[in-house]
Amino acid sequence: MATNHSIQRLKTNSFRVSGPKPSNSTTHEIILISPRMVELVLETWVHKTVKQIRAEPPRDVELVLKLFSFSVSDVLEKGREALDKQIERCVLKLNKARKNADKQPSIIFIAHSLGVWVLRGALARTIVQGVDVQPLSIVLLDATLVDGQYLKYLQQLGERMVANSSNALHEQLRKRLEEIDLHYESLKDSMHISGVQDGSDVRFPWAPRYDTQTVRLEIWLSDNPTLSNVNPRRDRESLLNVVRMATSRYRDSRQAAAQSLDKFGLKDILQSMISPQKTSQPISALKAPNMASIAEEPEPRPFYPGLTMVARPPSLAMSNFGYVNEHGVLSKMSLADFPETGITPEQVKKTKDLALAFLEHGDLEDAQVLLERSLELMETMETALGTGYSTEVTHVKTHMAVILLYQGEYQRARKSLEDLRDESVQKPHEAKVVHELQRWVAIAMIYAGDYRTAASELEKLAKENLDQDILKIQILRDLALANGLKGDHRAANSYLLQAGSWLRHAQKLQNIGEETERKLQKKQWGLLYTQAHLYTLRGEYRSGLVRLQSALKQFQGRFGNAHVETLKAANLRIQLLAYTGDYEEAELQCRKMVQTMDKELGRMHPLRLETIGVLVYILHCQSRFTEALVLAKSLCEMTASVVSDSHPQTLRARSQLARAHLALGNYHTAEAEIRKTTSDAVKRLGIDNPETLRYRSEHAQALRHYGNLEDALKIALHTLFRQRVVYANLPLRAEMQNNRDSQAHTAALAEMIEEIHVHQGSPVSFEIHPDLLFTMQVVASIVANNPQPQLKDPERIFEAVVACRRSKLGSSHTLTLFAEQELGSFIRENDDEGHRLPYVNNILYHVWSERYHTFGPSHPETLSAEREVVITDCIRGAWEEGGPAKRSSLASSKYETGVLKRAPDNSFDKSLEQKDQHGGNIFVNLSASTWMDIENVSRCIVELQEPQLGPNHPEVLKSLLWLFCVQLFMQKPSETDANAAWSRLKSRLKDPSIYRERLIDVLRLEERVAGIFQYHQYYDQSREILDHVLDTIQAEAMRVPQDLQDALDSLKLDVAQKKLELVVQRK
Repeated sequence: MATNHSIQRLKTNSFRVSGPKPSNSTTHEIILISPRMVELVLETWVHKTVKQIRAEPPRDVELVLKLFSFSVSDVLEKGREALDKQIERCVLKLNKARKNADKQPSIIFIAHSLGVWVLRGALARTIVQGVDVQPLSIVLLDATLVDGQYLKYLQQLGERMVANSSNALHEQLRKRLEEIDLHYESLKDSMHISGVQDGSDVRFPWAPRYDTQTVRLEIWLSDNPTLSNVNPRRDRESLLNVVRMATSRYRDSRQAAAQSLDKFGLKDILQSMISPQKTSQPISALKAPNMASIAEEPEPRPFYPGLTMVARPPSLAMSNFGYVNEHGVLSKMSLADFPETGITPEQVKKTKDLALAFLEHGDLEDAQVLLERSLELMETMETALGTGYSTEVTHVKTHMAVILLYQGEYQRARKSLEDLRDESVQKPHEAKVVHELQRWVAIAMIYAGDYRTAASELEKLAKENLDQDILKIQILRDLALANGLKGDHRAANSYLLQAGSWLRHAQKLQNIGEETERKLQKKQWGLLYTQAHLYTLRGEYRSGLVRLQSALKQFQGRFGNAHVETLKAANLRIQLLAYTGDYEEAELQCRKMVQTMDKELGRMHPLRLETIGVLVYILHCQSRFTEALVLAKSLCEMTASVVSDSHPQTLRARSQLARAHLALGNYHTAEAEIRKTTSDAVKRLGIDNPETLRYRSEHAQALRHYGNLEDALKIALHTLFRQRVVYANLPLRAEMQNNRDSQAHTAALAEMIEEIHVHQGSPVSFEIHPDLLFTMQVVASIVANNPQPQLKDPERIFEAVVACRRSKLGSSHTLTLFAEQELGSFIRENDDEGHRLPYVNNILYHVWSERYHTFGPSHPETLSAEREVVITDCIRGAWEEGGPAKRSSLASSKYETGVLKRAPDNSFDKSLEQKDQHGGNIFVNLSASTWMDIENVSRCIVELQEPQLGPNHPEVLKSLLWLFCVQLFMQKPSETDANAAWSRLKSRLKDPSIYRERLIDVLRLEERVAGIFQYHQYYDQSREILDHVLDTIQAEAMRVPQDLQDALDSLKLDVAQKKLELVVQRK
């Protein structure tokens, strides 16, 4: 049936068909997925393009255009539910199309706006369902990244199109889009897509007219859409009607809009997909232009716009050889190109110079081809080059290995450079070439993760009699970085200062020349980057970020955004944004960087994998643990295959995998993973490397959660002792020779805590590194659960950690709040008389308030803090209706300036620790209506936590335990009601994986439930649970590892004591 826009449509049992219907001769299907509001314009555009392709050879190509459209307003109104419905519709239609077709044509998808995510979700789901879709290619229009600008655009669109638009729906939709991207990325490789075209460079607006009003409907082909001016007073239906009528009535406007879209070049894109042809050739295959016609050719366009290099590759080619071909690179050289003079050594040198210019600009492919050509020419001119032949060949081969290094081939590059170094000993070479080769050997060792050997080699080289200031600066800078990576921060700082002194000395020399001045300027930026890197390694994140911003700006202006050095600096900036707590911006930049590196470096380049590792860290910090786990698993596999199982980058990925398991409650798996990672790090990096020490701290934390407190404390104290020495500002290396005496380690910790307390606001004898503070917090957490004679006051350790983190990271940083929450919970659990509950309440309310404003009310971390505030309020008997979120503005201001804001002298002021007027535990003082309100707030916490963390997550179980406690306090329930309340909680603990992963944790939870029953005089239920715990201990004693036997024995004694108390109480 013909429509009013003159395109024939056919309704099939799968997709709608625009134009000729499919037949057995159909070779390609083009499926357009777009919102209905722009469907007609896009259909006109694609239909016209397909018609043009059909009319051109080859005639054996048969194309069919199919359509899939959906309502954007429905998605914006109903969120993820409506989006999932459209994805399912698309999957069903794909299944029908593949099932009913006698012949399977190649598929090319074109997706626009939210259709991009409908397509990604549908493709990922077909892979899971085993449906063989495997598109030939994909063309993506409009935004293709879930970034802040696109989300703002969707929010504005929702406000104009949807009556009940809300932030909650937009947040829900954002999370769903990110989930689709994550799932799609993990399955994309199995689809074997030959190419993805991203129309992210141009955009074309279209404004159809209707009556006297103009409705501006923009079809965006960019990643930063903005909403056009639509009258916000119009309701949703009238707006859509205006758009529909405008698009259907004014065919000329629609066709004009489609014509403007032709600039995007869809025809060329589709033709290249249907019958791929090389649009460009490698420079080794290009034929040299006719020398006689060079003078008539126009000046070649600059291929490096915005750069201020003295010798850009194209202009250098022009000056050296008098011509450059249309691709901006030197053509293949041969004797036939120079019939009169032949090839001279000078021309060979110019070829090499041009190659090095390309290398400096990051054009690795062209640089490699020219270096290979230079090497070929040198081999034909060995006699002409004379004694300099060996030097020139070594110089060229060195830079060919450098290209391998930049391409991520670390092991190959290192082997090539080491072989060259060994060969250089056998033949005479110029000293500067040998020194440069030795430097690159050391750099390859750094890339390969062999920091100690690299530092040793660079130290030897620094002692050589170097006659080049620039080379001396480079060696000292590399030496600073190598020492920083191996953990010797004092030496790193010293070498960096020396490099700066040499740079200033060189800049003051007279008549250094423009080229040398340019090189020195580049070395200055390199020193800025190295300084930022060293600040990062020392935990001075804010200072590092300031230095890095300056270096990155220079790299971008000089080399562009795609250069390897620029990408390295940008990656470090993302890390620093994450470390300083700016997770939203860090994630946005990180996802963009992954896409950029995918395009510029390749999917498996180590630098891209390192950026994915940063993304895993960001997801973890935002409590998106499941996403972090999925991505970390994939990252570990990719990194191990690219570098090696024991490479530092692989160790970092494995550490992040262990952290994700730990955060999800998989304590046994996390402990095994981090134990193996730590063992490999000790072998590869050494026991005193900062990364190794961090893994040891994480291992101690995993052991604590797993229940092995004794080994956890030993490892944590020993790690803390070594970290104090590594981060010492004084030469305390002699302490490293001490034995593993736990008393010495405990004494060292006591000294550190005392020094932090006494010297608030003034320097101490060691750097307060975040890793050291993490270990201190692990020690405090272990001692809080397992008191030690030598460490009687874990509260004092917690306070030291909080104070230092506030100073270094800020009061609202995630790590600061995490330590504050542990501090408040510890004080509350050990305050038997309740005198310090106001102090605890201030701490916990501050944590909740900061998380509320940073992450939002429904974030898992916010909900955990809210639960702790609710518990504290109930113990105090100071409940306000609605819970923490409904407190009065007066109370809010009091808590925001509460106890954790120290006195001017930064002492640990506890002046607000007033005695609670209600005394100790006063649960019983609360009325029945108050308990109903508490139950409502507590239930909401569980209902919001569970979908995000899972039904058996440790935090969810804690919230369920509290809800169970509230339900028993609400009123004296019958025995049947009490059993029903316990059954709801017990059903969560039947999963065998919970016992396997966190046996001690679950048994302790059951022991607490028995105590609650005993408190309420449900003695039979209490005895039944305690018997079950003892039976479980007996059954598991033969199966658990030896390191858990002590924990089981301790638990067995506690349960037996409770049973004895139960017998006495019943009598």
